[in-house]
Amino acid sequence: MNGSVANVYLNFPIYSFDKMHIGVALERNKISIHKNTPLKYCNFINQYGEITKNFIINAGFSIDTRNNLLIPTKGFYQQVMADISMLDLKYYKISANFQYYLTFLKNYTFAINAIADYGASYSKKDFPIIKNIYLGGIGTIRGFEGSSIGPKDAKTGNYLGGSRRIVTNIQFYIPTLNFPDSNKFRLFLFSDAGCIYSQNDSCNLSSFEKNHNFYDWRFSAGIGFSWKSPIGPMQFSYGYPLNKRNDDKIQNFQFQIGTGF
Repeated sequence: MNGSVANVYLNFPIYSFDKMHIGVALERNKISIHKNTPLKYCNFINQYGEITKNFIINAGFSIDTRNNLLIPTKGFYQQVMADISMLDLKYYKISANFQYYLTFLKNYTFAINAIADYGASYSKKDFPIIKNIYLGGIGTIRGFEGSSIGPKDAKTGNYLGGSRRIVTNIQFYIPTLNFPDSNKFRLFLFSDAGCIYSQNDSCNLSSFEKNHNFYDWRFSAGIGFSWKSPIGPMQFSYGYPLNKRNDDKIQNFQFQIGTGF
């Protein structure tokens, strides 16, 4: 797929912790058919054509009371964003993110992260697959390979993602007593959960057994450590899938930089 984008995004502070976000984007996407093109992309071309143009309006707000943007130990962050697309691709998508940090016994920190995405088409056509989101790996469900959870294309076996997603992450930070600055190097335990599905599917614990067109939840747990390095916060984790399927792709050891989840 080839694409070009022109966009403008602005942030407006309202109060000490609140911001408004607004932006617009013009997109042009081109998809070419070849022998290995997934069936879902062929269906997209049948509905929308090989070349699509769309105009996207993006708006939202955020509240951020965290005491540190890179290594927060208390406070919360919440953001709600909405996209609405016009011209060739008629869809909307709402995304929400909530994080909460609580420190107790001086250096122990409990953190929770929740993500919800909801996308749908407002025309008679399907939600455009080129706007799908994905699940698995860093930032969603650790212990699974990146973007490897969800339905696969019937022809190629490629992971397709979906238009709707739920993710929750829980992390418990334990300071290392022998380290000079306990916030620079911390051990943590974590547990992740989530599911992904599309506009005409449902997301529940027993959906996979009832209908293989649906996809169920995934759970994982593990251990890791975070390090406040000279180039930014880094996390190394070892995740273990708690309910993997036979065809799931597993990636136990994972590394990330710049974020807490």
